Amino acid sequence: MKAFHFKDPLSSKEKMLNRLTHWFVGAKFEAPVAEMKFSLADLCLQGGMQIGLYAGFKRNQHLNHALKSIRTRFGKTVVKKAVLSDDNVALPEESFHFVEF
Repeated sequence: MKAFHFKDPLSSKEKMLNRLTHWFVGAKFEAPVAEMKFSLADLCLQGGMQIGLYAGFKRNQHLNHALKSIRTRFGKTVVKKAVLSDDNVALPEESFHFVEF
């Protein structure tokens, strides 16, 4: 039995089939294949979508509680926010700077 794991979660059937097809193209079998079975695990009913970190009142409550716990444990200045720099910089890693959150 061969397990195939997606590197990141997928919600699109087309993307799943596309990745599986690419795997089958390069697969080598020791004998002729007469039957093949698939089983899927870790499926959920919801379609995949990414929402903003600050979207929704309930999410804000959880985020604020987590931030308060982190600041209490590690200090007030440990949590920072990355913002784009106004300066024209040559290196991509210099295009952000951290400010108080």
